[in-house]
Amino acid sequence: MSAIPQVVDSAADATRRAEADALLNPRFYRTDYAALNKMDVTAVRAEWDQLLAEFRNDVNRNHFERDASFQAEIRSLPPELRQEFIDFLISSVTAEFSGCVL
Repeated sequence: MSAIPQVVDSAADATRRAEADALLNPRFYRTDYAALNKMDVTAVRAEWDQLLAEFRNDVNRNHFERDASFQAEIRSLPPELRQEFIDFLISSVTAEFSGCVL
């Protein structure tokens, strides 16, 4: 595993932080697409297709506004506070996703 970045400058840095194993971090799960592709869903095809359609629709896609004023506000935070905010977002998103998976 690569080193955990102290400062998050990219999506790759954020992913490495989310994947870091630590006592207070939620676990980060990855989908095993090869295993999924081997599954026979014939018996539950209707439910499976409905679930996939719901994922494709993604009703939360535009839930948060990330316009220019939001970007400017984040960039103007003092460096320590900005880093804390980014750490909070990473852990919150990871926890939300993990909870959804479970």
